[in-house]
Amino acid sequence: MSGHHTEWRARPRAKSSGPILIVDDDMDDANLVRRAIQKLRPELPPIVQICSSGKEFIAYLEGTGEYSNWEAHPLPSIVLLDLKMPEMDGFAVLEWIKGQPKFDHIPVVVISGFEDVSHLKRAYSLNAKSYLAKPVNMESFRGILSSLNVAI
Repeated sequence: MSGHHTEWRARPRAKSSGPILIVDDDMDDANLVRRAIQKLRPELPPIVQICSSGKEFIAYLEGTGEYSNWEAHPLPSIVLLDLKMPEMDGFAVLEWIKGQPKFDHIPVVVISGFEDVSHLKRAYSLNAKSYLAKPVNMESFRGILSSLNVAI
């Protein structure tokens, strides 16, 4: 073999069968959302995975490092993204995703404590599919999942 050539391999994907992926540096908030989701469908096995930073989320999507086993870490059916995170905030994550056409089929819902109209507009300009204010109203969340054709 002459040289090493790395090329991106498409992950197997089913439109809505992957986990719900929460990206939030506050584990208390992330676990509250995870428990609320699991209460919506208690009969299902856990379908929620948590990334605690934007960089960890990128590693998850790219299938690198601890996320290299794509069977254990399939592409998510939806991403719930917090805006306020250190190092790489939610806007930087949205900008990164926008530059990655291979992931544009994954809906991103921003979940934030900010209720500023400028944050809302910026999130939508970066292709967020919806915007929920913390604390999350579960009926609103269920409606968003339904409108995005995400089964839970």
